[in-house]
Amino acid sequence: MMISLANVLLYICLAILTGYFFLMRITEKARPSIYISEKSLKWIILLIPIFLFVPVIRVIITLYNQFSLPAAKYASLISRFGLDWNVIRRSLVHI
Repeated sequence: MMISLANVLLYICLAILTGYFFLMRITEKARPSIYISEKSLKWIILLIPIFLFVPVIRVIITLYNQFSLPAAKYASLISRFGLDWNVIRRSLVHI
């Protein structure tokens, strides 16, 4: 249930971003008036990796349970995500 909810929210975020950026490519005269605040866009961009991480956790847990991966490998996968997360967070500050 949680994975389905995360996927639905992920698709909504991606649809909003895709639609917004496609509409911004159309000339101002031809496009409908739409306003999404910069803060909302940053939040949507920030939520995408979080919603993407939910299925990844499920795969990690499944692999751990089926193949008895050592806990060190599991921890290294989580820490690698943490390092990537810091890069994403820093890049959002500059937008």
